[in-house]
Amino acid sequence: MLETNGLSKSFDGQRILQPTKFDAQKGEFVSVLGPSGCGKTTLLRLIAGLETPDSGRICLDGEDITHTPSHLRDVHTVFQKYALFPHMNVFDNVAYGPRCAKQGEAEIKKSVLELLSMVGLENYENREVQRLSGGEQQRVALIRALINQPKLILLDEPMAALDAKLRLQLQSELVAIQRKFKTTFIYVTHDQQEALNMSDRVAIMNKGNIEQIGTPLEVYEYPKNYFVANFVGTIHCLDASVIRSEGVSLTLKIEGMGEVLCESKIGETSGEGRMCVRPEKLSLTTRKVAQKNSIPATVKNQTYLGTHTLTEVVLTNGAHLTVFQQNSERKSRKEILVGDQVFVSWSKEHCHFFGEPTL
Repeated sequence: MLETNGLSKSFDGQRILQPTKFDAQKGEFVSVLGPSGCGKTTLLRLIAGLETPDSGRICLDGEDITHTPSHLRDVHTVFQKYALFPHMNVFDNVAYGPRCAKQGEAEIKKSVLELLSMVGLENYENREVQRLSGGEQQRVALIRALINQPKLILLDEPMAALDAKLRLQLQSELVAIQRKFKTTFIYVTHDQQEALNMSDRVAIMNKGNIEQIGTPLEVYEYPKNYFVANFVGTIHCLDASVIRSEGVSLTLKIEGMGEVLCESKIGETSGEGRMCVRPEKLSLTTRKVAQKNSIPATVKNQTYLGTHTLTEVVLTNGAHLTVFQQNSERKSRKEILVGDQVFVSWSKEHCHFFGEPTL
């Protein structure tokens, strides 16, 4: 449905978006995730036609729209502030697009009322938009974007101003609406959980580059580099060096800890870098575990959080790790207390080695 190739943009001589290749399939929900200033909103504005690229091409459904004016692109944008017309009620806001397209009023009324019902806003058609809650305004902005059935909808952090509970509720609603209409969505966010929860694929951006694009499982479980591993979710990283490699199996030396095993999933098989492992992949035992990496540590602190417990341990080299343990398994394991001498264990396939220098 959408493909960009070599797309770049600079402002005041500073390159904000490096030459970028990006795509979205028909009916796909793609999130663009990254820290502030990484270029994700610039990418969105270029696709929308609100900015002109320095180089590259944008194709929508096989048509080159690189220099097509924004109002002639079959693309609709939902902004963070929603951009609803304050002098119009809910009905007239949603009906604005079809009226511009010269549709009949009977057809418009039927479509508007159906969409309002779909998002739980029955009998809201005569309300002033300024009297709606943030969540209600977001729904109106979304169905206003959908009513003309564009090929592509762009969403620029539309939930950023909402509280956490409402955001979680609207995430489910947004995905349900997108699936029903089968419209291609490109969703810009800095919220990792939001991107992982809603998306078919996630593009991770950093300093104007797309570092990785893949399913939520791929970018979380199989990050392509240290930035992606460190940015998405929580991960522990320790300086390490490769002392032996056999295919994808690496033997790493970690200062003050000895040797551990790791499977290199991205082809890094030599040199110095970082060994990284996520807290939920770690386990705690009172004895060394065979067939796993198993290193001694001391329990420093424990935090009970209902569904799980976070246990902070200190390794023999002074490094701190947090171990995530599900409380549903609490009865099947020996109780571990603050001050206990334990072993932190993990499987070699659950860790990563990245050859980037320490940042």
